[in-house]
Amino acid sequence: MIAGHAYSLGVGLATHNVKDFELVAHMVQIVAL
Repeated sequence: MIAGHAYSLGVGLATHNVKDFELVAHMVQIVAL
């Protein structure tokens, strides 16, 4: 789960797109559950 959050954070920083970051973070949370 920590790796997922780190990955989503990295994607957010790489894309500099808040919407993409939120989308990825939401998807990661679903997968984690």
